Amino acid sequence: MSAKLPIIKSKAENTFIVDLMSKQKVAWVWLGMMRKQGKMVWFDNTPAEPSNRALYSAWGKTEPSNKKNEDCAYLDFHKKTWDDNKCDHTPSSGPSVICQKERKKDRSSKTEG
Repeated sequence: MSAKLPIIKSKAENTFIVDLMSKQKVAWVWLGMMRKQGKMVWFDNTPAEPSNRALYSAWGKTEPSNKKNEDCAYLDFHKKTWDDNKCDHTPSSGPSVICQKERKKDRSSKTEG
């Protein structure tokens, strides 16, 4: 069974993840994106920044900031926005993980906590 970090391309998907976070009592979760050539992109290589023509964006006001090698991103439950951050956190200090996997029957995606 293969699962991936969430790729969010609509407000409905962002809200769905925030609702899952509420049920799991999680404050922040990793998102399926990384920095490539100075820009944040989803793991499927689609843009994640409005300046790069992203389909949807929920970045905080001053994000992505790219301070101190912030090459990964997370969703903040309290702000309901995205923030870029360093990638090397210990399990006890970093974001939680919610995974998304493809359904076999209709090929739609499903996110689980």
